[in-house]
Parts: sequence; C-alpha cells; structure tokens
Amino acid sequence: MTLGGLMLFDNEDTLRKNNKTLLGFWIYLMSDMLFFVSLILVYSVFLKEDVRFSILRDQINLKIVFLETILLSTNSLMFYFSETSFQLNRKKEFFIKILFFSLIIGVTFFFVETYEISKLFQCQFFPKNSSIFSAFFSVIGAHSLHVFFGLIWIIVMEGKILFKGLDKNSLVSLKCLSDFWHFLDIMWILIVSVVHLLIKVI
Repeated sequence: MTLGGLMLFDNEDTLRKNNKTLLGFWIYLMSDMLFFVSLILVYSVFLKEDVRFSILRDQINLKIVFLETILLSTNSLMFYFSETSFQLNRKKEFFIKILFFSLIIGVTFFFVETYEISKLFQCQFFPKNSSIFSAFFSVIGAHSLHVFFGLIWIIVMEGKILFKGLDKNSLVSLKCLSDFWHFLDIMWILIVSVVHLLIKVI
C-alpha cells in the first residue's frame, strides 16, 4: 500500500509517526512559501515605484533564466522518479544514482544562479544602490540559499543510504527531500514570472 508515492509500513504506530512528520514538513513548506511570496510582493511594489528598474531590466538575461528553469525542472523530475520508485522496491543503488544525478544538476543550477548574481556585482550593482536592486537580490539570494541547503541535504541523504541502507526513516526523508525540491521548482517558476519576465514587459 502506498500514499503519495511513499511506501507505507504495516506497523500502525510507524505509519502514524510518518504521517505526522510529513504533515509537519508540509506546514514548514507552506510557511516558507509565504516568505517567498512576501519577498516577491515587496519586489513588485518597488518595481512600480523605483525609476531605476530599467537598469535592472537591461541586466537580466532571459537565456540564462531559461537554462536555470530547465535545470531545476529536470532536477524536480529526477525526484519524481525517486518517488515512483518507492512503489517498486528499488535497491539502494538506484536511489544513490538518482541522488547523484540530482546533485550534479542542482550544483550546476546553483553555480549558474550564483553567476547571475556575481555578474551584477561586477557591473557595480549592489543591494544598496536602490530599493529595486535590494528587493531583487533578496528574492534571488533567498532562493539560492534554499538551493544550497537542498544540495547539502542531498549529500547527507546519499551518505545515509550508502552506509545505512534504505530503512523507514530514509524513505520518509527521501519523500521530504523530494517535496522540498518540487517546492523550489514551483517557487522558481513564480520568481521567473514576476521577477524576470514582468520587468521585461513593463
């Protein structure tokens, strides 16, 4: 029997514990979503009021944004495969490979996103320059920080599976990790829509 792609166990106490863990993690994701939405709303307000938004608009490279979107969507797809594999009782080697490829894709995305920020710094654009730049760096920086911690989580998860194998806790952790990267993908689509695309059409 499965629930949301997560293998369920016969032990009723363990099942109840897993459900509470997943519920708690979803509550965290919802609160984190409010955090991102708040940052994006602040950005949209400054976008209307700060006349220097045209400077930022000229610095946004949609080709890089498109590449980042492809990378993050691919990574989310990799975790979708890991979720569906719970039902197939895959061996730990399979999940290690999935996590490895997800790590490579995630690191690539992180470096591209970091490159986007560093390029602005090289052009002498800093958060202190104006309110619109401050809001932009806050949104992108928050997402980059989440990606960084997501990568650390993948490394820890891979090491845990490698040395301890797949147990009940590992499967629950994998489900939470998968949901976390799906969340980052959704937030990125929102960021692209408001932060990158909206400024291009104004």
